[in-house]
Amino acid sequence: MNAFQGLQAVLFEFFADLVQDNSKDFRDANRQRWQQDVKAPKSALIDELITEFVPLSMFRPNRDLPFAQDEAPSNPGTTAEPPKYGFVSLL
Repeated sequence: MNAFQGLQAVLFEFFADLVQDNSKDFRDANRQRWQQDVKAPKSALIDELITEFVPLSMFRPNRDLPFAQDEAPSNPGTTAEPPKYGFVSLL
């Protein structure tokens, strides 16, 4: 477990780029960037939050396309869900 060190500008840049090109090709080309710049810091944030609050689970960024209004393959943000209490938007 890494200690949470804040959300860096590269995280927000990733989502800005994702909004501009929300395609499977973009996701495939930027998978390592997702892991390093988005998932790792958000996982560290969740790890810190669960010590103070309830357990949280981060949603996967993939969309369930049969039920989506559009065909964008990724959600332009992530959320975490505590059991029985709703959700926490992480961007």
